[in-house]
Amino acid sequence: MKVLLSAYACAPGMGSEPEVGLQALLGALTRHEVWVLTQPHMAQLLAPLLADLGLSDRAHVVAVGPRAPEGQAGLTALARTQVSHERWQRAAATAALSLHAEVHFDVVHHVTLAAYWMRTGDAVVGAPLVWGPVGGALEPPLGLLSVLGARGLAEDAVRTAARLGSWALPSRRSVATRAEVVLAQNAATARRLRRAGDVRILSNATAAALASAPEAGPRRRDIAVVGRVVAWKAVPLAVRALGHLPADVPLHVYGECGAGERARVDAAARRAGVEERVHLHGKVPREQVLARVASSGVLLLPSLHDEASVTVAEALALGTPVVALDHGGPPQVVAAFGGADRVRLVRPTTPARTARALGAAVSELLGELAPVGAHALVPEQDFRAELLDAYERAVATGTGGLRRMPTTKRGLFRR
Repeated sequence: MKVLLSAYACAPGMGSEPEVGLQALLGALTRHEVWVLTQPHMAQLLAPLLADLGLSDRAHVVAVGPRAPEGQAGLTALARTQVSHERWQRAAATAALSLHAEVHFDVVHHVTLAAYWMRTGDAVVGAPLVWGPVGGALEPPLGLLSVLGARGLAEDAVRTAARLGSWALPSRRSVATRAEVVLAQNAATARRLRRAGDVRILSNATAAALASAPEAGPRRRDIAVVGRVVAWKAVPLAVRALGHLPADVPLHVYGECGAGERARVDAAARRAGVEERVHLHGKVPREQVLARVASSGVLLLPSLHDEASVTVAEALALGTPVVALDHGGPPQVVAAFGGADRVRLVRPTTPARTARALGAAVSELLGELAPVGAHALVPEQDFRAELLDAYERAVATGTGGLRRMPTTKRGLFRR
């Protein structure tokens, strides 16, 4: 087949979202010829990698601007990111139509960033569409909204308003019926898109399978939290959980942390009386983070609306026990690994009760430390194979839905 892959994020070594785009590209290339649309700086990284892998003859990298702004937290950064993504999708639509007129694609795949309510530029191409994995329907548990803090609540309100306003536009809603195959990251998004045709769940996190386990020391009696420290990641909730654990258990947080969130974490530590046991390490190179997770006693994920959670997938691959909220992406990741004995999913209730339950789950798993994994485990659900199967289903479904979307430049920029 001739495949058009729209991957706003697609590059090696740049984080979880670009890794998803990269794995989708490499998976498609195992069988098909692929044209990939991505940001200019990522296109520069892709070209030498594909050459080294001997794939340059079947991979055509097309740079589309503008580049996304550097990742920051806060409402201003959120607005800048949305504007940049909107501009990029419009440019990608123009590029996709031009390429389709020349190449005549058999299937189009929109992979990153794929929130169901955001613009899908390549949907204008008159070829069967695979959409996703898409997310974006997950909400924080109502009982834990106070964990976000004032600024976090404001950011979440803006996010909710943007999502609802965007989804109300006909050009957004029509993509769900236009797509022959919809891949949803989690059950919440699958329910939101249940009126679409072929909807299946595929977590982005399964794309981040580790090739090998890093060298790690003996398993430690400690807790690791991994990820950029922002309000919805709910690190203060992890700190409250630490207060229910013995005094010899430390909490290590690996991820960039701004002044505002650091102040909230410090305040939570003071209230719980665990100031000396909370260690904010800031941004740490990926290889070092993986090595530390591989030897940590437990990975704790207190995130309030994690769509997929590559962090959980990596911990499971490394054999590290996991405690997370039974909400959103983590249950899907655990299921993709065929379940796991050393995983505890905690039902979110109130902050106090949830913190106690998280602490109890961590304490249980630390009671008998798991052996350090010698080899990386792989999920039972194969991300690349699922995408290849989706392409086949999309083409087999036919083109009955294509008339519902504009395929001319006049139709590109509908609201």
